[in-house]
Amino acid sequence: MKHFNKRLLPFIAGFALSIGLDSTAGAADWQKKADRLSSQPLSVSWTNNGAVSQINLVEIRDGFLAFNATGQPGEASMPLNTLGEIWFTHSSSPEYNKAIGIIEKDNFNLQHLELLRQTAYPMVRFLDIPQKNCAFVAVVSNLVTGLINLGQLDEATSLIGQLDISQLGPEFEKKAIQLAQALVDEDAHAKAVEVIKQVPVDKIDLSNTDIIFVLAHTLREQENFTDARNIYQQLSQNKAIESKESEYWSYYCGLNLGELIEDHTFDKKAAVIEPGDAHFPLQQLVLGIYYAKREQGKEAMRAISQGIAFATPVEPWTPELMYRSALAYEKVKMTDISKSVFEETVRFFPNSKWAASAQQELDK
Repeated sequence: MKHFNKRLLPFIAGFALSIGLDSTAGAADWQKKADRLSSQPLSVSWTNNGAVSQINLVEIRDGFLAFNATGQPGEASMPLNTLGEIWFTHSSSPEYNKAIGIIEKDNFNLQHLELLRQTAYPMVRFLDIPQKNCAFVAVVSNLVTGLINLGQLDEATSLIGQLDISQLGPEFEKKAIQLAQALVDEDAHAKAVEVIKQVPVDKIDLSNTDIIFVLAHTLREQENFTDARNIYQQLSQNKAIESKESEYWSYYCGLNLGELIEDHTFDKKAAVIEPGDAHFPLQQLVLGIYYAKREQGKEAMRAISQGIAFATPVEPWTPELMYRSALAYEKVKMTDISKSVFEETVRFFPNSKWAASAQQELDK
């Protein structure tokens, strides 16, 4: 994901000054502008059986699309489920098309974003029109992309909050997850959680499972175990996902929250993945944490050692397996081996937080 480009800072500061706004007033400005644009009738071309005419879409009421013909008084309506082959087209300028073409590039700026706002906000209240009858969803999706890429996260959050993500398809699931990730990167966890609540994680499209896992992993690595677990639990309920990874990360978060430790049968319920399975090392990490928290040192060492035996260096759980292996050896007074494993954790996984923890142990 592209984050806020620091090279834009002078431009943005100058832009704010040029319109006489400080940062607080700027926030109010975008909200007022969004409200104004969202309430405007939407001028479109209506193509029906080869005939093209200009109309203004007014609003959607109780499943009916209200509109009026350009230049003619009065209002008409039709049920959304009877649009048939009608196609609604919104004309776009060359400048708008250029902005869309560079939306993922560094030279996309606030002036380009303004073009997206002018086009997309009037469409927001018409997103219930089936996508086979218009391209409104794609236009609003582009606005969300532009907002995220320029760091306008409050505005993006406000816009996403107005939408029914479950009805807009995989592309908007992806946008909501990207926004939540950007908010987490800014340590705005509460806002990120509110965004993710709108995503049907338990039914999420398979094309978006990788990025929702990345978000959950980020929360977990930042030790936000509660919110990470909520995502993992929903993923574990998704019938399209065959892997047990989300289930075991959910256990992991629960153990770190002090749960499951008093469940004397947890190890039997959890030990169901056979050696050789890709997630066997993760299972053994979970079991190792469980035993360690129950002060069962030998069982913890056995579980962790089995996990290491089947782990590979590229797997996300391997550095922690190494670190916890060293702790387990230390618990049973095998200090030389413990020291050696701490050193290997630092040497082979220098960018992992577990390397930092291992170095702290070595420094004691």
